[in-house]
Amino acid sequence: MPLLEVEASLTQEAAHVMADGGELVADERLRLVLLCAHPSLSPEAAAALTLRLVLGVATEDIARLFLQSTPTMAARLTRARKRLAGARFEVPADTAALAARVSAVADIAYLAFTAGYAPGSGPDVVRTQLAGEAVRLVRVLRSLLPHSDAEVDALLALLLLQHSRRDARVRDGALVLLADQDRTRWHHDEIAEGLALLEPLVHEPPAPYLVQALIAAEHAIAPSSAATAWDRIVARYDELLTLLDTPVVRLNRAVAVAEASGPEAGLDALGSVALSGHRLPATRAELLLRAGRPDEARIAFTTAIALCGNGAERAHLEGRLAEADVHRGMQPNAHSPSGAPQGK
Repeated sequence: MPLLEVEASLTQEAAHVMADGGELVADERLRLVLLCAHPSLSPEAAAALTLRLVLGVATEDIARLFLQSTPTMAARLTRARKRLAGARFEVPADTAALAARVSAVADIAYLAFTAGYAPGSGPDVVRTQLAGEAVRLVRVLRSLLPHSDAEVDALLALLLLQHSRRDARVRDGALVLLADQDRTRWHHDEIAEGLALLEPLVHEPPAPYLVQALIAAEHAIAPSSAATAWDRIVARYDELLTLLDTPVVRLNRAVAVAEASGPEAGLDALGSVALSGHRLPATRAELLLRAGRPDEARIAFTTAIALCGNGAERAHLEGRLAEADVHRGMQPNAHSPSGAPQGK
């Protein structure tokens, strides 16, 4: 459902529970986000409800963002909607009330951007409208705050640095990985803005969005993938793990370790990662292939393809599976895993 239709649907559904929030928040979509981010809802429920009803993210994709099953997420959304319908929530009418919801809105915008940047289902490499709307919402939120907020500034820097690569991440409908992107197609004005936002934050205490933005900045300033300061990125991920120890952070760190120290080191770093979905087997497959272990890579690619819900990513994985088969065919005494056809 298009974003405007979703917004109209929520407006009708929530009209009877939304008290007048004054004139502080003129942006209609941000008003709806703030409505869903009410403290009476848990942060996860608020984020899931906003993603579904305000921004039109599919329940399946929301479930992937929260590392949950689709039925579990559907049930949580139903409970959150019932709670919303049974209460009278107010949009913040003053800056003090707004400040109390800044972190919740920031988390929602981050999740919305992630859903647009790396869709969990469908044919698209990137959903530019959704990712761009997340950036816009953070800009509007930032403009309403009476003083600079390090969390919001760091988040906007992170989103700008990531979003700047959108055009280079797709070619003829196919996914283009970071190492293969044409960096002249990056939006360098957005990179400059993101770096400028980060400059006064370098002496701030470490925080999740700030450290992630500093990692994105390392990619943004590197002239090529090979020239990237991978050792510094690994160190940043080590710092991030002290703040946000999640399977996704550990997975991304393992990728950085592989770039800095080789695929076998990356595989060792993956050993402690437990993550549902296709990204873990896809990463393991890529590192196995780079390490010269195509038989094992083929098994991992096949697993990842079966779990992948995004058409563009699945096509990329199928291409890499074909490459694994080529490498297997070049090996003496290449044999097929039990039950798997011999690939040439």
